[in-house]
Amino acid sequence: MVRHRHMDDIPGPIRPDGKEIHSVFRVPWETCIYSGRHMAEFARIDKNYFASSPGEDFVEVDAEARVRHYKFRYKAPPPRILGHIAADVVSNLRASLDQAAYACALASGLSSPRKTYFPFGKSEADVARLRGTGGCADLPLEIFDVMASFRPFEAGNVYLWALNKLNNAHKHRLTVTNAGSAIHAMEAVLRRMPFDFFWSDVPPMPRWDPSRQELTWASVNLDSELQPKPQLQLFVSFSEPKELTAQPALAAMNRMGEIVVEILMRVEDEARCIGLLQ
Repeated sequence: MVRHRHMDDIPGPIRPDGKEIHSVFRVPWETCIYSGRHMAEFARIDKNYFASSPGEDFVEVDAEARVRHYKFRYKAPPPRILGHIAADVVSNLRASLDQAAYACALASGLSSPRKTYFPFGKSEADVARLRGTGGCADLPLEIFDVMASFRPFEAGNVYLWALNKLNNAHKHRLTVTNAGSAIHAMEAVLRRMPFDFFWSDVPPMPRWDPSRQELTWASVNLDSELQPKPQLQLFVSFSEPKELTAQPALAAMNRMGEIVVEILMRVEDEARCIGLLQ
């Protein structure tokens, strides 16, 4: 995990690559680095939750279908606070990108720049069309090109696109009534090692039943002598986008943080190179 530190903890302040942060970029760096505190809190609560043995293995016999179902079920859902913390992480990381864009526009001499959004688009062509126009009209073209080089579109950088999608979901339609706030259903996703004893009359495995918080991870014929052993990896994940559902949310957020840090460094370096920073 990348260790993010609060700016007050960094003499200088200094970027992760050892370079001094220019005062113009202090705000986006503070916003980005502060997300590390939220990630650390997420990791602590997540660890304690799974250390509490929140679920159990059991076998369910379907005599009519003559099948044994091997299952795992949760006795307690993931703490709701994880959703709130994830929302803070996503919001801070996403905001730091727009703040960097604004900082560059301000440094270029504009007194009150307004069209300084980080160039996200549905496709690569959508991103390209933003160059010098729309919500990116006030961005220096060299800065736009650096940002666009990170492929901030759906088929491009998965984590960068997911960051924007999760942030939009949090702002526009999610509530704290669900298991999460940064996503519209933060749930514990279960994964298991592959087994080689599936039959055509048994539905594919694994099968997750969200209404019962129950996973059927293997099914065998009732007459079979096989006694499968569970090899489950338990973790809390985002329920969207689909590219992130098969990995821990903490790992996904950490990777988003690494990418944002790289973008901030590249953008600040380009701003120096083209003479925006004195």
